[in-house]
Amino acid sequence: MEDKKVVIITGAAMGIGKAAVDRFGRAGWQIAAVDWNGEALAATEAEMTGKGYAVDAYVLNVADYDACAAMVADVEAKYGRIDGLYNNAGILGDRDGILGFDHETVKDAFEVNVFGSLNLIQLVARVMDRLGIQGAIVNTTSINAEVGTWDPIGYIGSKGAMKAITQGAAFHLGAQGIRVNAVSPGATITPMAASVYDVPPAREAVALNHNRHRWITPEEVANAAFWLISDEASGVNGIVVAVDDGYATGKGADLLGIFEEWESEHPQA
Repeated sequence: MEDKKVVIITGAAMGIGKAAVDRFGRAGWQIAAVDWNGEALAATEAEMTGKGYAVDAYVLNVADYDACAAMVADVEAKYGRIDGLYNNAGILGDRDGILGFDHETVKDAFEVNVFGSLNLIQLVARVMDRLGIQGAIVNTTSINAEVGTWDPIGYIGSKGAMKAITQGAAFHLGAQGIRVNAVSPGATITPMAASVYDVPPAREAVALNHNRHRWITPEEVANAAFWLISDEASGVNGIVVAVDDGYATGKGADLLGIFEEWESEHPQA
């Protein structure tokens, strides 16, 4: 058992989650890195432990409550405490909008993005409450919860739900001294985003929606999440911090039209 502060980070194998593992590692935290991609998570664990960071990998689907409960219990047993939770795991779904969405795909997005986060909020908050730890929880919402976008309707809905859950959880857990906040990234350079924004004009249009005409980096989001969990944000509770370079201040591009035009002109792409 160590005296390090302990944080659980989900979606830790790549993108924002991996950047968060690096940020907390540099600050000397003990990290439970959670992801359902075992191969990618093992690579991240090896890279981060190679830097001298204290990282334990847990391969699981956050939508599985029993698996989450076992992981949280193991973390508490190993380290005697849990000080922070960064709920970052999430899936996109497909591109289809209201007229064409697949119900099962939308359900999957809510299972991971919403119920997966709720599972861990409950489980971690119970540990913090029982041990008298005034910890902090950060969720990842999205620009999709702030403005209308073309993105998959399941993703949009789930991120809107997480914004409301963040505020509700902050209210419910405040008396226990547990803070709950969220980060709302704009378009961020991650493997998940790269798999969706696979059309060059769409990537360029998204960049233009940010005030400085560029994409957000995973490190920028991770820095905000770290600050919200750290004691430096001790007076901050129930808010959503936009890490979007002003995306929410402008009008979104017609990305669906861009995709349709590109695909009609490049049928073999």
